[in-house]
Amino acid sequence: TFKVLDGGYAKDENHAYFQYEKAGWLDTVTLETLGENLLKDKNGVYFRKSRIYAADSNTITVLNDYFSKDKDHVYFENKKIIDADPQTFTTAGEFYVKDKNQVYLNGDPLSGADAATFEEIGYMTGKDKNSVYFYDEKIEGADPKSFKILQNGFSKDKNSVYISGFELEGADSKTFDIINEKYSKDKNFVYVIDRKINGMDPATF
Repeated sequence: TFKVLDGGYAKDENHAYFQYEKAGWLDTVTLETLGENLLKDKNGVYFRKSRIYAADSNTITVLNDYFSKDKDHVYFENKKIIDADPQTFTTAGEFYVKDKNQVYLNGDPLSGADAATFEEIGYMTGKDKNSVYFYDEKIEGADPKSFKILQNGFSKDKNSVYISGFELEGADSKTFDIINEKYSKDKNFVYVIDRKINGMDPATF
């Protein structure tokens, strides 16, 4: 009667298990996994080993591996997100989520972000009508209209080149080109990741 479930859980007719250890807090008869990390039984809703005490088991739904919502609240892991609106709450990509009022990252509001126009555009990168964000910080001076994601952590807009959210000082956006995983160049310089290589001719590199 042993049955393997999602997220490291399993059960038999007598016990539930989490990562091969007995999970005595779970009811085996009504146990149901809702995703990789979320599950419920007749007593409540759980994120991995932690109960989400405010969650309504009848209306709980999974948004991604870390976010869920019910008719009343939104949750990051096992914590309720204060003031989040469950009716409009949705994923904006792999990393960011939002509702009608706010953008969130890891359950925390993304300061200054405009929820109506925010979109995730790449790895840990998003933009709205006003700004571009890498993780939870604005990329200072970045132009959201012309901003685009390149390869190997690089991005650029009409004015500048960026790597992991920081400006690549002196790089020429118009001629910047990625050569491979290690090297890139523009009309003036050759770069190894984020460092200029002095004495190398980009025209012949």
